[in-house]
Amino acid sequence: MTPADLLATAFADEPGMTWVCGSRKAAWFAATLQLPALTIHTAPGAVAIISAPPPAGRTKPAGPAQPIPSAGPAQPAGSAEPAGPAGLAQPAGSAEPAGPAGLAQPAGVAEPAGPARPGGPAGEVGQAGGSPGVGALVGWTWRVLCGCGPRAVSRTLAYQRATDRLKPAGVSTVEFVGVLPDSRGKGAARRLIDGVPGPLFLTTADPANVALYQHLGFQVTHRARVGPLMVAAMLRR
Repeated sequence: MTPADLLATAFADEPGMTWVCGSRKAAWFAATLQLPALTIHTAPGAVAIISAPPPAGRTKPAGPAQPIPSAGPAQPAGSAEPAGPAGLAQPAGSAEPAGPAGLAQPAGVAEPAGPARPGGPAGEVGQAGGSPGVGALVGWTWRVLCGCGPRAVSRTLAYQRATDRLKPAGVSTVEFVGVLPDSRGKGAARRLIDGVPGPLFLTTADPANVALYQHLGFQVTHRARVGPLMVAAMLRR
């Protein structure tokens, strides 16, 4: 199973990705994982997509959203949520999207166009850091238009614009974490996330995932409405 297919399965009922692209999640993930600046971390039955901070001088200050207390410690069943393609901005869920890397960010993350290339530690492919150029963004837009339709493009960008300003400068982003149903409850998400050094940021549009991420050491910093979604921005220092 490819990382895109695994994420589509993990996010089958996740509200953020369902709002973004409906039932065409496999095509959306396949398009987004070709963006540069994403690193794909894998474990049996699980995948995490991480984007590194943009180069100095490209970060944006956090927006005016007000900080809020984190939710309680209860831990829901199921997996984490997407943040969105790296550089776009995206909701989080059992897998959590952020937005294509280098675009604004929803449940996202991204890797260079073309097949993933081995590199770095075992279980990791892609390259972290930076942002896609115009050609990569045009390619992403074309692939999503063909595979998911124009609404998926506009909603991805809307999610990214709304959540990008909530991200602190200088932190990596968990764009998505996806765990297959029969692999949940075995610590796969924790192993993938704990393997990423430094502060981590994510967003999730699934309220059930907030407690799960709190269990992994994240705290709610902001909430923002994106269309019908109430998105929680979370940070692990």
